[in-house]
Amino acid sequence: MVYLGAKENTAKQIRDTIAKDASENEIHAHFSSVLNLINSNNLGVTLESVNRVYFRENLTLLDTYIDGIKKYYGGELEEINFGESVASANKINSFVSNSTHNKIMNLISPNDLDEITQLFLINAIYFKGEWDEQFKESQTTDADFYCSPDVTKKVSIKQNSPKFYCT
Repeated sequence: MVYLGAKENTAKQIRDTIAKDASENEIHAHFSSVLNLINSNNLGVTLESVNRVYFRENLTLLDTYIDGIKKYYGGELEEINFGESVASANKINSFVSNSTHNKIMNLISPNDLDEITQLFLINAIYFKGEWDEQFKESQTTDADFYCSPDVTKKVSIKQNSPKFYCT
């Protein structure tokens, strides 16, 4: 969704990172097909993806951007008053919470938004499925999760180190 709105050097840097030799249309078509696969629900699991663009009140978006968000990313666009940071954060967090079946409750805080915020892009993916081989309780340990270079949280993780034989 960022690439769709990028131009010139920024677009080139994003394209070179994603798929250097692909055209703009090929990149958007590829992401569209991936999202269609995710949302087709033919995978035997619950896998849902939503995209939304919140944009500042009175900001004029190009029709090509609006159409591309809808066509390629199945996204919705919503005008919002970022100056009302508490109400805006609550609205965005409510959308994310509903989209992730309450697994992500507080994506942003009101401090992340202010009257100069122009655009806020949201992509949320929800997954629920069963493992082919269930983890044993003994495979669960506590470890550091790095939220940022300076912030860590203790979380429970499951790990497995199977051997795979090949010829």
